[in-house]
Amino acid sequence: MTVHSAAVKTTIRALLTGLLCLVSLSAAAVELDDLYEAQVSVNSQAQAERQRALEQVFEQMVVKVTGNSGVLSEDAVKRAKGQVSDYLVQYGYRNENSQQWLWASFDESKVNSLLRTIDAPIWGNRRPRLMVWMAQEQNDGTRDIIASDSTTVMKQQLLNRARERGVPVALPLMDLTDRMRVSVTDVWGRFEQPLQRAAQRYTADGLLMTRVYRSTDPDTNGDWVFEWQAIVGNERVYGREVGNDPALMAAPLVDSVAEKLAELYGIRSSDAESDALTIRVLQLNSIDSVLSVEKFLASLSIVKQVDLLEFGDGKAEFTLQLHGDAKRAQQTISLDRRMQIINDNPFAAVASVPEYQWQN
Repeated sequence: MTVHSAAVKTTIRALLTGLLCLVSLSAAAVELDDLYEAQVSVNSQAQAERQRALEQVFEQMVVKVTGNSGVLSEDAVKRAKGQVSDYLVQYGYRNENSQQWLWASFDESKVNSLLRTIDAPIWGNRRPRLMVWMAQEQNDGTRDIIASDSTTVMKQQLLNRARERGVPVALPLMDLTDRMRVSVTDVWGRFEQPLQRAAQRYTADGLLMTRVYRSTDPDTNGDWVFEWQAIVGNERVYGREVGNDPALMAAPLVDSVAEKLAELYGIRSSDAESDALTIRVLQLNSIDSVLSVEKFLASLSIVKQVDLLEFGDGKAEFTLQLHGDAKRAQQTISLDRRMQIINDNPFAAVASVPEYQWQN
């Protein structure tokens, strides 16, 4: 038996509205709960120091949301920074490792309205987790993989900037399991298959493959080079950073990665006319599972509205009203491992009715 839209909505919402608050999300892609928050170190709680810090925190938050530091040069953002209290929700102080920090959170709706006026990308809070495979060539020619227990400044800077920019990352343990699966040659050569296989134990959504070496090119004057490639699904972005100190190059690396990913997944007000996308989801054997899928879809920043068209025989069809195009919506949906596409590549052209299998 197949039940159609009106009956489904009336029955589900009348009988099971309370269940919505009990349905939890456990996405593979990381859901950032601090996207509109940031913190900076301070020397005191004096008023002048607080105002300066709040403006810095506002800038840091805007860059995290957009993925692009270039927006800070926009006049509208400069004016907003000068009126930071208009966007402020709350702030406070905390102490970590003998350092005092000012923390603040900002109004999501007001910030997004500001960013739309300058057509900046708004990169939602569901972001791909990148497995970082980084090999560094030492002065003596040997090469090492940067592991999670590394004590180098470069590794710590990588993690700090990734946290600041809202780019979820993981570094390999390089224990016996990793060493049996991956060699430094695999990382240096950016060989995808062994790195993808080894990354499965870390539940990553993509790879960030980087090699670090001292250039012999006279044009770069012997500087250090970071060559990187990030892969999420079938999307690939590349970059190259050059500097004279590898310990200080991890931050520009993360900045470039964030900017490229924000261009892929961010939503601009000038994007093509909003699309509608109909999808079919299988393996929905209870109303609870339908509610779970509906709540998941509604949580995506690219989705304006979710309408349940029909439900029956273990499957449901939903129509999604979107901010932007359908292909980008499919990319965003596929970041969650519970939604396994079964009749199309989610990063290729959009199918007429893409089918997903719900694996809760």
